Formats: sequence, structure tokens, C-alpha cells
Amino acid sequence: MKWISLAGMTILAATLWWKSSHVEKPHSFLERKAASVSEDESSLVDSGFLESIEEFQGAGELGALGNHECERYLLSLDLGTSTDQGGRMVDWLVSQNVPVLLFMVGRNLKTGPYQEILEKIRDPKSSYSRLIMIGNHTQTHRGFANLPGTEIRDEITGAETSFKEAGIPEKNFARVFRFPKAEITPDALKIVGNSGYEVLGWSVETADWIPPYDPNHKDAKTVRYYKRVTSPWGLASFVKKQLSIETPVGGFTDAQIESAINKAGLWGKPIPGITGPSAERIKNSVLSNHCNDSGLSIPLLHFSGENTFEAIQSIIPALRESRKKLVSISSLTIHDAVESSFKGGAPETAGTARFVTGY
Repeated sequence: MKWISLAGMTILAATLWWKSSHVEKPHSFLERKAASVSEDESSLVDSGFLESIEEFQGAGELGALGNHECERYLLSLDLGTSTDQGGRMVDWLVSQNVPVLLFMVGRNLKTGPYQEILEKIRDPKSSYSRLIMIGNHTQTHRGFANLPGTEIRDEITGAETSFKEAGIPEKNFARVFRFPKAEITPDALKIVGNSGYEVLGWSVETADWIPPYDPNHKDAKTVRYYKRVTSPWGLASFVKKQLSIETPVGGFTDAQIESAINKAGLWGKPIPGITGPSAERIKNSVLSNHCNDSGLSIPLLHFSGENTFEAIQSIIPALRESRKKLVSISSLTIHDAVESSFKGGAPETAGTARFVTGY
């Protein structure tokens, strides 16, 4: 099955906008509505991950990706696991007057930190109500790789129902969607588009969701622990390179993984670029000027990242010292995004869901 890695997703997400032909173009993200669905979505099943940028292209020249000077930053946090530290991070961002887009998972809204945040958002006089916007990150955070169309639709609408039951004000709900686990398929894009959403990607993958390697952990010198502090594809790529062999069906064995780490002289140590990042590395990723030529950066950060809060506390002052703008999703229009994602303007393609990325 074809699939797209997070590295590929970063390139893809920083450059690409897929313009839909069946939904009328709204003025902003806040006005997008669901379309009437004529096709039988139960027949829409996985047709393979989108492996390359070329598979998304319809027409037009893509905006250039690279080390352009980033002038604007849209801060977004994916809220999977609910943690007290994540709650404190959101509180700190609000105290610093930073707009933030929270991609929430519906089933987690009743957990402690989530509930506290939502209670503050519901107060129309609070800074939370002014600064926080909510995006859809599905009901259960299942990947879409092998889900039938009806279950994909249920994941999207289930989250919407949870948002309404939680009393999230309409003005704080942006109709933007982020795929769990970066599992994007053509059929899923169609369903997301028909559900009335834009797909928001990212321009910088900080990998903050991967736990950092702790050499003092009781299991530090076990393959089991290395698997916990690496991404599956990152570890597989590392082993493949070290052993100079192709990834076997079913993946590498524990013995092969241990052999590769030993060969690199890293047993009992973090694997650079593979194990979870330090706060400093997260900060450097965000400040790397990785955006397209429109100058908007969308770093991918997580509510539950172990070093994310520490990184955020140095990222925000650094951005402000450099006179960068921290922008809200509510201030960005689809027109802005289309015009700056494609050098020649917005091409008319036969796509289904527009893919909003580096603007």
C-alpha cells in the first residue's frame, strides 16, 4: 500500500492547496458549510495513501518551499491525550495573548484539562474566548487508512456532536480538519470536503509527540523502549540504512533493530533525529524559517508533548523579539490561502477537499 511519511507530509503540507469544484468558495474558514452528499460513501474505501505531491496536483505551479523568511506564524496544537501540562501550556499561551488553534478529539472532551479549557472558552468575556479556536481532529483519533467511508464520516460528525454537547461556541469553531496520524487518502479527502471542511496541514514537523530518550530509564537498553521513543517509520528508516537491507514484510525483528543500533554505536543512547526531540530542538525546528514563499509558517505541535511546553516558553519570546506576527485562523481567508499557495493564482482542479497548508 502506498503511504506518505511525516517527512513527506511536511513537504506536502507546506506547499499544497487542493481546490474543490463541488463546494462554493466561502469567504473564510468560519463560513464553510457541509455539502449535500450524492455519492454512496459506504462504497468509498481506502485506495492507498497519497505518496507524493504529484498525486495531489491538478493544475498550476506550486508555491516554492524552502528556507523563506517566515513573517507570520499560525500556532496549532493537536490535542490527543489530555495532560495537565498541556492545560498549563494553553493557560500560559492565553496569558501571553497568543492566538492558538486547538485540534480537539471529541471523545476526550470530558477529561479534566479539556473540560477546564472549554469552561473558560464558554465565558464570552474571557481571553480564552477571544484567542482560542477549535478544529476537528476526529472523534477517536483513528487513522483513516482502512476505514470505510461511513466510518470516516462518523469520525468527523461524531466530533462535531461532541463539540456541540460540550457547548463550544460557534464563533470558536473553525471548519478546519487535521488528519490523525497523517493518514490521507483520496476518498478521505472527498469525504472531508463534502463534510464542509478545509484540511489544514503544517509546514514544520517538530516530532514533539515522540517521547525523548532517557538513558536512566529502567528499560533504556531494550528494543521495547527504543520503539516507544521513536516513530515506526523513523526507526525503520534508520535500521534499513544501517543494515543496508530493504524493510521486510512485517517489519524488522527486534534482533535486527538491536543490531542496527549497536552498529551505529548508539546502544543506550538517543538516536539523533530519530528519538524524541529536546525542547531546544523543538524550538530550533519552529524557528527554522521553513515555510513557502508566502511567509506563513504552521508548526505542528502537540498538547501532550513532553518537551513542548518548555519549548513554547522560549519560542514565543523569540518570535516577538524578531517582530514576527502570531496570527489566528479566524484572520485568514480562503482567498489569501489560494492566492499565495499557487504562484499563478487558484487553478481550477477536479479535486474534492482543498488542502490548506503554508498559504
